[in-house]
Amino acid sequence: MVDSGKRVSVASFDARINNRVGSIKEIFEQFLTDWGHIGVLDSGLLVETVRQYFKASDELKRRHGINHTDSHKRAAYTIWAISKYKPVRYIAHPDKSRILVNELFALCAGISHLTLDISDFDLHELDALLFLIHIRDIDPEWLALTMYLFEQRSFIRAQKEQEVINLHRELEKIQKKLSDNRVVQ
Repeated sequence: MVDSGKRVSVASFDARINNRVGSIKEIFEQFLTDWGHIGVLDSGLLVETVRQYFKASDELKRRHGINHTDSHKRAAYTIWAISKYKPVRYIAHPDKSRILVNELFALCAGISHLTLDISDFDLHELDALLFLIHIRDIDPEWLALTMYLFEQRSFIRAQKEQEVINLHRELEKIQKKLSDNRVVQ
């Protein structure tokens, strides 16, 4: 394995894979809690998924001459790898809602690298994103930009919400002063 032009030992690469597999298993347990027991994680496919994630991520770092990928690229490559290798197996005959279980899990696992939550996506955005991830071989670098933009929008929304809260507090103070002044008069 090559990491930004430096040799990475097989033991180091295997340790990265094992650590990542463990963290994805934890994310999957939370996924089952949030979405119901809709599938099982195939351990063999998960290891291959993580191996391919690191191969692609290491190639990106080599190509761009960088040592570390940012959170948006980690999110994107996670989404790409899980949706491509599909390590989640359906429990029963899949109905339409379960067909996209790998894509939904991929999105949940990917955004765990960000300050986003699945609730930050409205239903239309979520449907469109899941459809694109399912149907297309998504370019992870495009997906990284998309995740960046969603996260920025989330920050802007949070700022706007805080501004509204602050304005309400100021309005309450003004109303209290006006009320106090009327009582004094």
